[in-house]
Amino acid sequence: MPTDQLRTVVDELDNTLSGSAAPDLRQLLDSTDTFTSAALDHVHETSQLLSSARVVLDTQNAQSAQIKDFSANLRVLAAQLKSSDGDLRHLITAAPQAAQQINAVTETGPQLSVLLANLLTTADVIAPRRDGIEDILVSYPQLMTLANTVVPGDGTAHLGLVLNFFDPYVCTRGYENTVRRPADQVSQTPANTTAYCALPPGSPTSVRGSQNAPYGGKPPAVPPPAVASSGGAPVGGLPLPGLLGVPALSGPTSLAGLLGLSGAK
Repeated sequence: MPTDQLRTVVDELDNTLSGSAAPDLRQLLDSTDTFTSAALDHVHETSQLLSSARVVLDTQNAQSAQIKDFSANLRVLAAQLKSSDGDLRHLITAAPQAAQQINAVTETGPQLSVLLANLLTTADVIAPRRDGIEDILVSYPQLMTLANTVVPGDGTAHLGLVLNFFDPYVCTRGYENTVRRPADQVSQTPANTTAYCALPPGSPTSVRGSQNAPYGGKPPAVPPPAVASSGGAPVGGLPLPGLLGVPALSGPTSLAGLLGLSGAK
């Protein structure tokens, strides 16, 4: 062993042990001794930790595909949130105003409950007639479109008359008991109230009559309105229909009164 190099190592070691680094080295050795003693005292727990870590690592390895998918989905979610930043900001800005409006509605008190209860009565009436209402909503815009073509607004009317006789044939079944009389006979006679088109729907003739309108069953009976919480008889007329009826408003009880005609009561 070279003497010069050995002397250098010994000098450096002496400087380390006797110099300014001696306290730090002494503390390091003491801490190492404390750490070693603690490790020996908890060698059983350390062994269990290493065994459990192996189980965790094996589980992560087995579910690596799911973890990758989850990470990819998080990336997609983050990208969607980034692209929807404007909408989210608008939602956060508009939410307080919407909350104030909802709060104002809830502060209306029992009137809102009465309105919702009366809407239930309206829904019970409309539900069996849903198909008929649907036909009206579909046909009415078409009728309005045709009306605009007849009167385009240029001071002229575009109208054509097409006569169509017996195509299809008119419905006559159900009118057999109607008594026909000459046109010059104008005396009073009871009308045949039992006459109606007795042909079933889908017949090749022109089937007509309210019995062929879309029908969803007989509407349920409307329950009597509940007595107002304030008690007492209704003032000004009959109460509003519904489960939670309220007194009707006082005012005109006829069409003439609503129009303000003279002599209306």
